[in-house]
Amino acid sequence: MLCIVGSDGRILAANAASCRAFGYEARELESRTFQDLVHIDDRPNVDEAFAAASSGGRDIAVVSRHRSRDGAYLPVEWRGRVSPESGILYLMGIDVTERRVAAQARHELAARYEAILKGIPDIVAEVDVDKVYTWVNRAGYEFFGEDVIGKEASFFFDEESKDTYEKVRPLFDGSEETIILESWQRRWDGSKRLLAWWCRGLKDETGSVIGALSTARDITDQKLMEAALRESQQTVLALFENAAQGILSIDAGGSILSFNAMAEKIFGYPREQIVGKKLEVLMPETRAETHEQHRRQYFATPRSRPMGLGMDLVGRRQDGSEFPVEISLSHIPTAGGTVAVAFVNDVSERLRAENERQKLERTLEHATKMEAVGRLAGGIAHDFNNLLTALSGFAEVVLDELPEDHPLYQGAKETLKTCQRSASLVRRLLAVSRRQMLQPEVIDLAPKIAEIEKMLRSVLGEDVDLLVKLQPGLGFVRADQSQIEQVILNLVVNARDAMPTGGRLVIETASMNVDEGFGDQHLGLRPGPYVLISISDTGSGMDRETLKHIFEPFFTTKERGKGTGLGLATVYGIVSQSEGKIWAYSEPGKGTTFRIYLPRITRSGEPETTMTPSESPSRGSETVLVVEDENAVRLVAVGILRKAGYDVLEASDGEEALRVASNHEGPIHLVLTDVLMPGIHGPALVKRLEERRPAIRALYMSGHADDALLHHGILEGGLSFLEKPFTRNDLTKKVREVLDGA
Repeated sequence: MLCIVGSDGRILAANAASCRAFGYEARELESRTFQDLVHIDDRPNVDEAFAAASSGGRDIAVVSRHRSRDGAYLPVEWRGRVSPESGILYLMGIDVTERRVAAQARHELAARYEAILKGIPDIVAEVDVDKVYTWVNRAGYEFFGEDVIGKEASFFFDEESKDTYEKVRPLFDGSEETIILESWQRRWDGSKRLLAWWCRGLKDETGSVIGALSTARDITDQKLMEAALRESQQTVLALFENAAQGILSIDAGGSILSFNAMAEKIFGYPREQIVGKKLEVLMPETRAETHEQHRRQYFATPRSRPMGLGMDLVGRRQDGSEFPVEISLSHIPTAGGTVAVAFVNDVSERLRAENERQKLERTLEHATKMEAVGRLAGGIAHDFNNLLTALSGFAEVVLDELPEDHPLYQGAKETLKTCQRSASLVRRLLAVSRRQMLQPEVIDLAPKIAEIEKMLRSVLGEDVDLLVKLQPGLGFVRADQSQIEQVILNLVVNARDAMPTGGRLVIETASMNVDEGFGDQHLGLRPGPYVLISISDTGSGMDRETLKHIFEPFFTTKERGKGTGLGLATVYGIVSQSEGKIWAYSEPGKGTTFRIYLPRITRSGEPETTMTPSESPSRGSETVLVVEDENAVRLVAVGILRKAGYDVLEASDGEEALRVASNHEGPIHLVLTDVLMPGIHGPALVKRLEERRPAIRALYMSGHADDALLHHGILEGGLSFLEKPFTRNDLTKKVREVLDGA
């Protein structure tokens, strides 16, 4: 817009742009003064600018609002000069409406940003190139104090963060990156806090660095929480890893998510092999469908379930062996769905202890019954024998007086037979109660059994194969010969009845030494030398419940009228009265084995000793690995060998033995291993050890007195073998022999 104004203030001329801007014709404008169009509030500024230009000859520069025809005011920036000669003003105007709108918007935006910066909880601060604070928001004042402006940033650094300048140096060298760092700072009250910083460089319009803009957040509490969380996680992890129970977690699909150290030990799987697998790998295949149903039901309505609800649960180890387990369950809701946590206990030992307790209770119950029967038998035997004597005497008199064709002759004869059977029954009752009068003598069992072998074959019949294996030099026992023969006969007759369609009966004898470990685990045998009689058949066998009651008087599995139930009770009484023990093992369809342990004595009748005072155990210094799943036997063997000078490693099963051997850096000269163990059997263990340690020697041990190991091909001929139970001298002597290559 161009406009010429006279010295009197009237508009002398205006171009078309001015006319359009103000909405007037040129002639209408030329009839007005310039001030007529200026907003009343802006007139003083315009008058002052014009007067200054007229008096001093300076250029005019003023912004004023001008009223247009429609009443609206138009902001115009005027620039021009005054002619010195005529006093006429030559003005050029620019509509600054948009500029003012933009300026207003910038002002409002700046005010809004400033309000935001003041309101946010994070610290926002500017420093100049000298690292001096030039501006901070309200959070900055609250942290550093009201006098922060003008102080160098390093004033607030803690000793731990003196290298902060080095970290942000690139910003002052012109770097465009955002630098993120953490530094310890001192608050205005002297407390030390950890701040997380986000820093960028500040440049002017020429690109020169003028400082840095930073945002900081106090993360002290967050760091403390993170440290506490890490410590808590480490604690939970330690509890998980060191728990006495096996702990594993699974998802709804049955996949194993975690597996602790005890679970590895219980199931025999390393976690890297089991995590990700289905839970069914830890269960017997025959129960997989049942476990699947239980899992689905649990995830449908998850709940905590404590231990010991009476569920018959079975686990399966990596080697395929099965074992009883007790499981409690809990559940954890997660973003991915419910996770079930199982706490697992191997209750094999507990059940074994419970079985031992029940066995002791049955033994006590049996002893109580025996005592009751004994009292009854002892009380009536004398009077009953008197009556039988009288009846049999009368029967004999009648038989002497009557001819054989007399009608009463057969009745008298049957009466005499009945008396004889009744007398035998009384004797058996006394044997059951351990109150009969025995006539013990020192006898060698091997020839005595050989003498009755022919009679036993006739009792068994042709459809039963009898195998008699008598160990030479068996030794002597103190017993009533006839009663021992009665024991063997009773057991043979029972075996025959269990094999109605034929089978095989094996009678074996063995001389053995019982130590404390074996004695505690087997019938409470006192340590010492024993003679063992083993009678095994291939008959129908018995279940566990039947096996519990076989030695009870009047208990029988035979049909009514075909058994008195006193046969095995008589056997038990005779053996007990001879200071021996009897043990039975049987399974349905797998036959039955009876083992009789009788104390071994010298020919003179004195108890035999297993080691003379002059004998001493063989000693050595080699390294021996003892592998035995029975704790008592293992502890005895380890103690004996260590006392004999050996360096002893020990393991409770084959898997542990392999780990112990792998972790042992020195040589292992000998492995002393049980033959039959859960998981890896002795021969398989030795084979795997020999692959890693070719020079290792092996000594097998077992408590099977009937050479079953050789019969079933578990051991090959020529291997070193030690029979349980063994004495200290037996063990050290045999170990020395094997190590010396004998």
